[in-house]
Amino acid sequence: MKIKEPDETGRILIVDDEEDFRDLLSEIISGSGYRTFTAADGLQALGLVRQQDVDVALIDFIMPHLDGLQLMRQLKKIDREIAVIFITGHGSIESAVNAMKEGAYDYITKPIQFEELENLLKRLFETKKLRRENRQLKRILRQKYNFENIVGNSPAMMTVKREIEAASQNREVVWICGETGTGKELIAKTIHFNSARASASFVPSDCSVLKEQRLLDEWLGREESTGPDKGYSKLGVFRTANKGTVFLQEIFALSKKAQKILLQILLTGEIFPIRAEKAIPVDVRFIITGKIDLQEMIDENQFNIKLFDLLNAHKIDLPSLKDRKDDIPLLIRHFFQQEADDISVDENALQILQRYHWPENVWELQNVLQSALAIQSNRKIGVKDLPGYLTKSVNQNLKPLHQIEKEAVLHTLAVCNGDYTLAAKILQIDRETAKKLSGCEPQG
Repeated sequence: MKIKEPDETGRILIVDDEEDFRDLLSEIISGSGYRTFTAADGLQALGLVRQQDVDVALIDFIMPHLDGLQLMRQLKKIDREIAVIFITGHGSIESAVNAMKEGAYDYITKPIQFEELENLLKRLFETKKLRRENRQLKRILRQKYNFENIVGNSPAMMTVKREIEAASQNREVVWICGETGTGKELIAKTIHFNSARASASFVPSDCSVLKEQRLLDEWLGREESTGPDKGYSKLGVFRTANKGTVFLQEIFALSKKAQKILLQILLTGEIFPIRAEKAIPVDVRFIITGKIDLQEMIDENQFNIKLFDLLNAHKIDLPSLKDRKDDIPLLIRHFFQQEADDISVDENALQILQRYHWPENVWELQNVLQSALAIQSNRKIGVKDLPGYLTKSVNQNLKPLHQIEKEAVLHTLAVCNGDYTLAAKILQIDRETAKKLSGCEPQG
């Protein structure tokens, strides 16, 4: 069983068959704040690593029993995260360079310049820290965008869940359709972070914000090969997202030139950065949004039909919140689980939330709940905590009972071509009552 040490203290194993050198090196390195362990040969080092977590191994290249390269291979089998730095004489530099090709982090030559070693260790642990933070961030993102965070049990949302799970398992272009506030970016990120591309970047680009040339500059990047800016490089969206996902929002806003360039990227898997001398391969998955009917734009020759065919591989339609009001209690519960687990909504407030028409969809619901959470006083949100415009809108839609009854009778009469007897039978009331409710008093 390994002994776990705090991550804040770097743990360094020194492996060298010269005892005096080994002890001196350990004393100097520990004086810089690192925790050190020493081993006289490869076998002793392997036994120690099996018992103790180690971040870095400083290994002499030439030792009895196991040479440095053999030891590195065995260490990587135990813990592939161990960074190996070789200690070598001038005569074995070539071997150390070859060892770097097999996975060694770096090498230093004897006699050791301790300032050089200190700088090397500092860079190494900074790199390790960044990698660790990056892994932690990716874990957080995977938790944030897992399938369980797509909330809703309505038939439409169950279909959406099945479609995003299927989309996460392939590399097809995905087209997400839905009104403002329905969660298109959440769906796009969920697909990305549950796909084989999750370890690479998710890069959004709004096609409606920038004018043509600025957008292409953002997409393609630059490679200045001549002039005063020679050597300047800007990656751009597609190279930044290489091996990952590009999220193109509002695809309908693309100019014809931008459409043509996007079509070529989809067909060839290559981009031509601005001022570059040659094309550069990129491997990206596209997820797009667009609320305008592109078929109408195609008919008017405003959108490239070949591009449309490539983009239309897998479409996901997100329902508006007014079409899945039964999901509102689930959405409220999910929101409070994230923000304040001990908050609830009373029955009257919940009825108003379920009757409202939500033109801005889930985004608007979340904003309403955040505002109510800020002003509630007893850990329960009531009608008084809801925005005035919302309660007013709901109250305006409420009708007196006699008006509802009259509308029901008139609608049934219209279906029955004015036949009061048939309408009364359908409504399960008598003929005179039907006439009275419709506003036509019965004649004697």
